Amino acid sequence: MSRISEYRIEDVQRRPLSLRLIARIFGMLGPQWKLLACGNILVIVCAVSDMTIIREVKKVIDHPDIDGVSLMQLLIPLILACLINRLSGWGQWLFTLTATNRAMLRLRKRFFTRLQLLSKSFYDTHKTGWLIARNTGDMFQINHFMTFSLMMALYFGAAIIFAFREMLSVSASLLIPTAFIVPIVALVTVRYQKRMSTAQRNARELNSKLVANLSENVKGVRVVHAFTRQ
Repeated sequence: MSRISEYRIEDVQRRPLSLRLIARIFGMLGPQWKLLACGNILVIVCAVSDMTIIREVKKVIDHPDIDGVSLMQLLIPLILACLINRLSGWGQWLFTLTATNRAMLRLRKRFFTRLQLLSKSFYDTHKTGWLIARNTGDMFQINHFMTFSLMMALYFGAAIIFAFREMLSVSASLLIPTAFIVPIVALVTVRYQKRMSTAQRNARELNSKLVANLSENVKGVRVVHAFTRQ
């Protein structure tokens, strides 16, 4: 188990985020994928309601005869859009947290079951603190990805699409500056993502070593105290 397991662990530590890895992460959801799908649908509803709020506010401001129209008649669509926005936001948060928490519980059970099936040689070559650090750190990253990263990607993607549609409905010439700005932003984002991934990977590796040494030292102190008492 020694060389093979070490090779696989090193390979996993440096493996970039791919569609296959994302599919495996969502495969851990099990039956909770329906709740997560409902939450992601509500993210799009929240983005649409945000654009509707902006549109309704613009209608109120640009209304030609605001004095001759009832105030409630102007504010009812805006209030409904705000209610839909808040309800969709709360529903998304509830569905997503419920799905991810249940999925993480299922993943932890599988993780500890796998630990019990490993051979003794594995524990001879890997410190207990390293396993603890990898468990807490990697599961936190998975939880954060399913809870926040996917939500933000869907929200901003939907917001950008609806914003482009609104600009196109006003004037097609408004899309000309975006043809120059969007590639620059995409290039900066990709370069930042690569550097941030490298920095986070190094930070997780150092944190794993730190927690491993701390755990092993605490266990050593306990052994010393046990012998002293004896």
